[in-house]
This record gives sequence, C-alpha cells and structure tokens, in this order.
Amino acid sequence: MKMRKKLFAGLLLCAAGALLLTGCSGKDGGDIKLDVDKTADGLKAAVPFKDEMTAIEESVIYRLYDIDKEDVVKAKVYTGTAATAEEIAVFEAKDKDAAGRIYKAVQGRIADQKEGFEDYHPEEMTKLNAPYLEQTGKYVVLCLSDDNAKAKAEVDKQLKS
Repeated sequence: MKMRKKLFAGLLLCAAGALLLTGCSGKDGGDIKLDVDKTADGLKAAVPFKDEMTAIEESVIYRLYDIDKEDVVKAKVYTGTAATAEEIAVFEAKDKDAAGRIYKAVQGRIADQKEGFEDYHPEEMTKLNAPYLEQTGKYVVLCLSDDNAKAKAEVDKQLKS
C-alpha cells in the first residue's frame, strides 16, 4: 500500500511538472513577439527617469555593448547623460543563442558602468546593482532606473500586446 502511494505521488509530481513546463513554453521564445521600438519607447514613457533619455545611433549601440552586429535583428537604446546610469536597451536577437550572447554583453556593460559610477556618482550604484534585465526567448531588455516594478509591468504589457 505504501509503495502505491509513493508511486502515485511520484506520478502526480511528474504530471504537475509537465503541466508547468507546457504552461511556460512561450518563455523559451518560440512564439513570443516583442516590438523593439514600441517596448523601448514604452519604457521611456512609463518609467520615471531623473535624466533626459536620448536614443543613440545603431552603430554606437554595438560599440557601447560590445555586441556582434550579426547577432542582432533590431535594437533600440536610450541613455541618459553622464550624470546618471539610467538606460534602456531592447534587443531582438537572431535566435535564442544569440540572445544569450547579447545578455552576457549587457551584463558586461553593467559591470563597466559600475566601475565608472562607483566613485563618480555612488548613488547610481543602486540602479546598477539591481537592474531590470530579462531575456525572454530571443529578446533581451535592460532598464536601469529607480523603478524596476514599472519596468517589469511595461515589458509584461508589451509581451501581451
């Protein structure tokens, strides 16, 4: 009798796990669509920033983030002035593997910013130590602000539209 209960419990756990994986299958990026421009612009509008956010040219994006242009389908980046670490970056990669490389490059950008702001504007370290950074399928989104909850809400809204 005890063996049957254990077997049943094990089967139940496996079934629950399968349901969870099926329910999350969109997160691997297979059917996820995110409009890069709309998402970046939405973040700029929805999230409060202290700084004036300015879109940067595409050629600068690749140098700033040290990203291989071949990995990117589309990108939009807003930066503040040198007075703050505030930044928005939205990338659509050619595939999930390329998105992983972009994600690592964005982490590198954050590390570089930490070095620059540590002594210059230490109050900006809060944003840099806890950025909103997410990879969803072939998309990577970064928002350096004081309000990660609003950034997440905006990205979630864009993912649903």
